[in-house]
Amino acid sequence: MKNRLLITVTALLLAASPLLRAADEPKTPLGEKMEALNTAYKAAKKQITTSAESPETLAELSKAKMELQEALKENLKPKNLALVPADGKAKYLEGYEAKMHQMIDLFGKLEMALKEKKHDAAVALVTEIDALNKESHTAYRAKPKM
Repeated sequence: MKNRLLITVTALLLAASPLLRAADEPKTPLGEKMEALNTAYKAAKKQITTSAESPETLAELSKAKMELQEALKENLKPKNLALVPADGKAKYLEGYEAKMHQMIDLFGKLEMALKEKKHDAAVALVTEIDALNKESHTAYRAKPKM
């Protein structure tokens, strides 16, 4: 009986730990935009990879692209910019903005591929977007290497 209780409590704590960690981290305007982008992109990606594209797919991609454009327009910066040495901030921001523009371009290409009913090209672009997302998050979301 004690073992069941211990296992249950441990399982509940493990399940709740990501929620507790996320609650500690305050939301930033850029974080909110990226969260909205992620939600829209995941919905579109699921439809593209299962060959179930619909008009909603284009709407989700348009929303994701709009979130990126707004983040640049509003001049939102990564919260870890404060950790970058003063002499490296300009280069850091230049790289960050270049990656954002590169992502916007990929979303535009993905929209065009879907409009032109080029499913194979769309799947390849999803892979390219995922790779750029991983690369960008490594460089600009994690603590910068000094």
